Amino acid sequence: MNKHRGSTSALLQEDLERTESQRWDSEKRHSDIVPAISDDVDLDTLLQRLTVAANPYRILSLLRALDKVLSVQFEEEESADGLHADIGRWAPQFYPSIDHRRSEHRDILARIGELEGTVDPLALRQGVATLVLDVQLHELRESDMILDAAIPDFGAGI
Repeated sequence: MNKHRGSTSALLQEDLERTESQRWDSEKRHSDIVPAISDDVDLDTLLQRLTVAANPYRILSLLRALDKVLSVQFEEEESADGLHADIGRWAPQFYPSIDHRRSEHRDILARIGELEGTVDPLALRQGVATLVLDVQLHELRESDMILDAAIPDFGAGI
């Protein structure tokens, strides 16, 4: 009986070592697949890469880069001398739109954080697809707001 326990223990130890070796090989393969993302990558490039990424490790790497890029962009837009402050000075009637864009900033960053914690690859890819569309829609709304605030409607008074 003790001999059987000894061989079972040895088999378990071998399985543990093999599993650890496989995990290490897998991590090494993934580190080769997921190259570092340049710090100077722009938002459009990141969104494009996210739409075609299939490897979950690559997606997570891209999400971290997206979080970094958007955090900086949103901070600049919301600063006292940023885009939102300028729009408020040009056209105070846009304050509700500015507040809505700021709310979208918080929502987008929160969703990135949630996606980084997603373990199901299919759910991750679906969530990323929706996030990419929402970020693009946010950027479009923001561009429209800028144009509407900066270019007066001369025909409205006629």
